[in-house]
Amino acid sequence: MFFRENPITDYEILPYRRQVLLIPQTVYLIKDSILDNFAFYYENRQEPMPSEERMKFFLSLCSLDMELHASCDTLSGGERQRVFLAVFLSFAQDTVLLDEPTAALDDKTAEIVMKNLKKYFREQNLTAVCVCHNRYIVKKYADTVIDMEKLTHA
Repeated sequence: MFFRENPITDYEILPYRRQVLLIPQTVYLIKDSILDNFAFYYENRQEPMPSEERMKFFLSLCSLDMELHASCDTLSGGERQRVFLAVFLSFAQDTVLLDEPTAALDDKTAEIVMKNLKKYFREQNLTAVCVCHNRYIVKKYADTVIDMEKLTHA
């Protein structure tokens, strides 16, 4: 595997993971507030917390209009996915790998989130690679598509 024309084995793991951010499909949130979840992940990465305004921006990007002090324990699956996505997007520096970012969302919300993400990635000059099974979303928002079903094994 290569990243920026170099084998990924040429990169030190921590700097590489800061450049190439994987946002998994499985949501890991602590039971406390949205703010506490931002704090949890920022503390684990040993990075300074973003401002409340910046955190709210990422929640808005993910089509989530909630207070930072809202408890994650009472959120629906789709809301939890969007909080998790917002937290991780706030770390994006270069390349973002998204695994089914809209899997737990209804069609309308999925479209809003994908539209927002595509715009944000373009504005921030971020590269995004997204695994998605929703062919409508893929067709509407992807610049390039790799259809795994059409690939053959050599």
